[in-house]
Amino acid sequence: MTFPCRLLAPLALLCAGPASAGTLYQVGPTKPFANLQAVASLLTPGDVVEIDGNVTYPGGVLLQEHGTAAEKITIRGLRVGGNRPRISGGGDGIKLDADHYVVEGLDITASTNRCLFLQGNDLLVRDTVVHDCPAHGILGADGETGDMTLEHVEVHHCGSGTQFHQVYMATDNTMFPQATFRLRFSWIHDANGGNSVKSRAGRNEIHYNWIEGALFHELDLIGADGQPAGLVREDSEVVGNVLVKSAASSGRIARVGGDGTGDSSGRFRFAHNTMLLGAASGTAIAIQDHVESLQVSDNVIYRTSGGAFTVVRTAEQVGTALHAGQNNWIQSGATNIRPEWTGTVQGASPGFTSLATWDLVPAAGSAIENAGLLPTSGPAGAPFPNPLVLPLYHPPVRTVGLPGSAQARPTAGLIDIGAYERSIVVPSLTIDDVTVTEGDAGPVPALFTVRLSPAASQEVTVTYATANGTATAPADYIAASGTLTFGVGATARQLGVGVVGDTAVEPDETFTVNLSNAVGATLADGQGLGTISDDDAPPLLGLELAHGMSLTRALGSAADTFRLAQAPRASYEVVVDAASGDVSPVILERLAADLSSVLQTGVAVGTGTSRGLRWHNTSATAVTNQPIRVRSGGCTTDCGADDTYRVRAWETTDVMPRFNNAGTQVTVLLLQNATHRTVAGTAYFWSAAGALVGSQAFNLTPRGALVLNSSGVPGVAGQGGSVTVAHDGGYGALAGKSVALEPATGFSFDSPMSPRSR
Repeated sequence: MTFPCRLLAPLALLCAGPASAGTLYQVGPTKPFANLQAVASLLTPGDVVEIDGNVTYPGGVLLQEHGTAAEKITIRGLRVGGNRPRISGGGDGIKLDADHYVVEGLDITASTNRCLFLQGNDLLVRDTVVHDCPAHGILGADGETGDMTLEHVEVHHCGSGTQFHQVYMATDNTMFPQATFRLRFSWIHDANGGNSVKSRAGRNEIHYNWIEGALFHELDLIGADGQPAGLVREDSEVVGNVLVKSAASSGRIARVGGDGTGDSSGRFRFAHNTMLLGAASGTAIAIQDHVESLQVSDNVIYRTSGGAFTVVRTAEQVGTALHAGQNNWIQSGATNIRPEWTGTVQGASPGFTSLATWDLVPAAGSAIENAGLLPTSGPAGAPFPNPLVLPLYHPPVRTVGLPGSAQARPTAGLIDIGAYERSIVVPSLTIDDVTVTEGDAGPVPALFTVRLSPAASQEVTVTYATANGTATAPADYIAASGTLTFGVGATARQLGVGVVGDTAVEPDETFTVNLSNAVGATLADGQGLGTISDDDAPPLLGLELAHGMSLTRALGSAADTFRLAQAPRASYEVVVDAASGDVSPVILERLAADLSSVLQTGVAVGTGTSRGLRWHNTSATAVTNQPIRVRSGGCTTDCGADDTYRVRAWETTDVMPRFNNAGTQVTVLLLQNATHRTVAGTAYFWSAAGALVGSQAFNLTPRGALVLNSSGVPGVAGQGGSVTVAHDGGYGALAGKSVALEPATGFSFDSPMSPRSR
């Protein structure tokens, strides 16, 4: 999830990007335009209208200016105090009589005719609530209407009698024969009358919704009205929904086919839904008029009050239909189960986790767990065209979330019957890396921790064995192998490898511990790196560098070597300048522990003879054996007292004292590269107790900016603490802050980034 720059006004420069092709219009009590109608006639492709929330604006808005497929017109409500802008009243609250629009973030209510009237092509409505409309809540016209999508939309307390509905959609099959109505991630509930969702569209895709509480039918998927008969075969796919009849409603879960004014003659597919009938409802699916085919697969069909009911009613059907179905769970005592269906499971209860709290996830060991079938198939000769083979998301549970908040449906094991999947988490194994100082004699233990997450419900075993790298056994370490066993509830085990100490001056060396043959778990990280840190470097004559130090020295007849202690996951800069006499050209180097191998050579700083080193210690342990050497390319053996230079050093690690992703807050990190060179680094996230919970590498181009939603960093979601930023950009190269956001209210808490205290 990303956050728009308007929420981050204090750092607007960090968010700046390419200019939009359109114009931004702002609506609100203190903005240039008082209401939406005032800008309606000004709109052109690519324009964006932002409307301040927590304000009620007049309905009766007519939008007739078209966008394009590449540059849609966007009408966007901005929450203020957690409240959307409200459009209230008018014959139509908003009539959208144009093509290529996005409408989002609105509250539309109390219109006398239709709260939201859609008549156009390529229309998207999202993150919007429509409620308390005495006639239709949302109406799609049957003339000049093409593709329409409703997502993350809530509609309630709309409709009246038998002719007015909460959602009533249609498409123009003459003008747009391929048009589709899509409804997804939405909550339609508590109708005052009519159906929850009625559609006469050429194709319906009803995916991942919670729909309940119609006066009549939850879904009424029927033929076009006012279109030539047989112009388009109207097909409907209903996948991954919860469809609930209230106790007092005598209607159907779904009626398909026709209603006397229009006949679809279509193909219908119901798959992976949970259908709950109430005490007054006696039919799950009813066929009326002509239907070519009906496929019903992997659905739960259950009457919460008990008693017999009809699964598929055909009393009003005209002609015949082809049927297919697989692996449905149907309550015992139900009638009219199609004989063509295979793998049907029946019982007294499907085994939800808790129907009383609307937790419809299969309980462990229930009849619907791992009892579904993939792929499903339609009847021979009339399969559903371009079906959604696998349900990808769970429907919202009597709510409607923000765009991007949909919960992915797990895919482990066989699929469960119904709209929800019981998540069976197979534990995974990881092994930590270890650094150990060798000492002068040994062995010194290198303790590797093998972790299991989550704790297993049964015993887990894994084998391990060491392998040579630059370190070899038995000279540098003692080879080891064996098996680790995790009992029920265990999450960590340790294994030790002996490191052989000596007094030889040598580079740091490495070996690995490799996991294999895991039983009862998977291997997420099966290799641990063991680093043997050499502690035998000779003394460096007491030349120490520390943060902020500035030291001027005569070079003398040999190179100068300085010690600089590096903290874990920190960054540093060393600069040599002000060279005098014969020192120039000065050579600046970072050495390995053997005082010979060059890890890094200084580069030019500015346009003079100065040289600089910038680096990032990515290790989890301190580094004390990488000296800094200064030597001359001029007076290599005969430098004198007048051949001087200045050396300066800084730790460049920055810190943000606070981030918070707990509760409903989300923290965004903002970083800007203030230099003319590319800067690479890593943001480290620390718990309040000082434990590393996650990290995110970054690469910033010259003058570039980064906006990072920290809740998307692995391990950081739900956490809080502080942030450190280590990089190769030099002291003061980066500016930034962390911003803790409360999306529902727009509240933000800023924590500026500053150099780490030392």
